[in-house]
Amino acid sequence: MEKEIITKFPDIIRKSGFEVESSLVGLRGYLFEGKNGSQLVFWECDAEVKVPLDQHDFDEYCLVVEGICKQTVEKKTTVLKKGDEIVIPAGKAHSAIMGPHYRAIDYFAGLRCNYKK
Repeated sequence: MEKEIITKFPDIIRKSGFEVESSLVGLRGYLFEGKNGSQLVFWECDAEVKVPLDQHDFDEYCLVVEGICKQTVEKKTTVLKKGDEIVIPAGKAHSAIMGPHYRAIDYFAGLRCNYKK
């Protein structure tokens, strides 16, 4: 028996008031904020999504829950799969290509995302 691929986070996370404002078509995020200004975002996408070059003044941590992501940090590309994790240090230029059925949890040690209006 083949295990079913879960493509979305459960409803306890996917609440409309938690949605992230995003200009990237197909990428959905659900935002939770910490007391210290940090943020935790649950990301998911159904099709391939390309995230353009970005840089911020705080660290970022990503844990891949499902699918794959080609993460490029300072021109070095790493392919992340289910269970893989990466830390992107503050100030490092980075971009990504997320594959279909990608799900991940990102921790930002600063304010990165806004809630969808």
